[in-house]
Amino acid sequence: MNQCRKCRKQKPYDISIQKIKGAKITLIDIPNRFRKLRSARGFSVYRLARESDVSENYIHKIERGENQPSVYILEKLLTCLGVTLPEFLNESTEIMYPSDFERELIESVRTLPAEKASAILHIAKLIGK
Repeated sequence: MNQCRKCRKQKPYDISIQKIKGAKITLIDIPNRFRKLRSARGFSVYRLARESDVSENYIHKIERGENQPSVYILEKLLTCLGVTLPEFLNESTEIMYPSDFERELIESVRTLPAEKASAILHIAKLIGK
């Protein structure tokens, strides 16, 4: 934590990343975004700590904005949650970053004739139900 110069009290780090879009600067709130992602993926702090080898205390501090994670630690945590760093920092829902498995699947389907590719899509939709 850093100290407030006026009152000498400890205050949380301002953990945000500035993204410059033209002349507009957008701040990304890492603690809240990370907490929402962890919850949405159904991970408890305990489970994430065990799978990522990052302490529970450190994860709690990240989520409260008291610690600023390094890119390495953030990538370790996000990997366990099944998200890449670019996906986590991306604000657009239109852009998707496929995993290696998804990329291989897409490349395999692209080489098939249209009928076979359509059949695979149909089968995938049936399995997904």
